[in-house]
Amino acid sequence: MKKYLTVARAEWLDAFQYYQEVIIWIIIEALPILVMSSLWLSTGGVNSFHQISFLVTYYVLIFVISRFTGFYFEQRMQDEVRDGTFSRYLSRPLSVQKYLLWNNLGGKSFTLFFLMLPVLLFFFLLFRNYLIAPHPLNLFLFIISLVEAYFIQFSISLLAASCSFFMEQSFAVNHLHWVLDSVAGGYMLPLTFFPAFLKNICLFLPFSSVYFTPVTIYTGQIDLQTIVTRLFFSLVWAVVLYWASSLVFKIGVKRYSAVGG
Repeated sequence: MKKYLTVARAEWLDAFQYYQEVIIWIIIEALPILVMSSLWLSTGGVNSFHQISFLVTYYVLIFVISRFTGFYFEQRMQDEVRDGTFSRYLSRPLSVQKYLLWNNLGGKSFTLFFLMLPVLLFFFLLFRNYLIAPHPLNLFLFIISLVEAYFIQFSISLLAASCSFFMEQSFAVNHLHWVLDSVAGGYMLPLTFFPAFLKNICLFLPFSSVYFTPVTIYTGQIDLQTIVTRLFFSLVWAVVLYWASSLVFKIGVKRYSAVGG
């Protein structure tokens, strides 16, 4: 455990050293949320106060979830596999998967305390009359859904990165992940606006467990029985994807080592 805490601390210090880049990414992710929330506020004459409150809260929560569950190692790892520098991970007495997880947690701890909280305070002051306060039980279940979403995103990111062991140009997989996150996950638009058949397809995929399910739990849009069902569904996806990504990664590493990586 101590060695992984050292990894997290090193990433925290690295994020502190390059905080300007972190701030830019925070702004990039916060601006669409600000625009979408303001856009729905401007439709006050068409939509009810309840609908507007849900949508404003929805996009603020999307920002929180994206910062909490996001992983950004895919392209870096793909580049390292292509140029051979990935070998440095194999010479360390560390599990690569655990290294990636603790490295991510270290960066997130810096982002949360020094950057996200000021942005959330800004959102609160700007939209305080429209933000939905969750029931304590819903807040607790929302946190559980975030943990599941975190491991789902990690596993999908590891799968995308592992494609570089088998494909010369695997960057398209990253774009596919982003598109599915944005559309099937409900990042761009709540799945409630989708046609029924398309919504059901999206709810079956793991991407809805990352954004749409946590938000609907927080805002109380679904009853307790549906929440339990979706949390179980998300847990199944988290376990299956973690197992699948670990398997593909191990096979990929063996193939990488076999060709002299």
